[in-house]
Amino acid sequence: MSQRDHLESNVSEILKISNQTVPVRMLTPSATAGGNEPLYDVDKYSVVDLLEMFYSNPNDAFILRIRGDSMVAAGILDGDYLSVDCERPVTNRDIVVAVLNGEVVVKRFVCEGGITSLASENHTYRVREIYPDDSFQTIAVITGVHRKLF
Repeated sequence: MSQRDHLESNVSEILKISNQTVPVRMLTPSATAGGNEPLYDVDKYSVVDLLEMFYSNPNDAFILRIRGDSMVAAGILDGDYLSVDCERPVTNRDIVVAVLNGEVVVKRFVCEGGITSLASENHTYRVREIYPDDSFQTIAVITGVHRKLF
């Protein structure tokens, strides 16, 4: 089973991102040396593609809604939406979507001194070492956090 298939079949609140462009206007800051001029001029903006901004390969891009408080120190809060990239290689200290013994989790991937573990970013949770008899697979790397403020 591919990483994309595994992610789609194991996580209930996932949104597949279409491979269309998502253009949005980004305000262009203007320089000011004081006075009452606005920092941003709403008439001056550039158009950026959100898919290009957040994903190396939009065809393997997903949005995942997070539940729980185990990653709060990393700025990931309950109800946030995470951009995940299934094609990006996992490196030490990345925040990843992983499957550990059948449970889909979002944790920090740590590989140090020959020991692989999944660490929460909340001191009330323990670090989970990965043992040889565990069923373990990294599925995707978290590339962004999105939150509605209202």
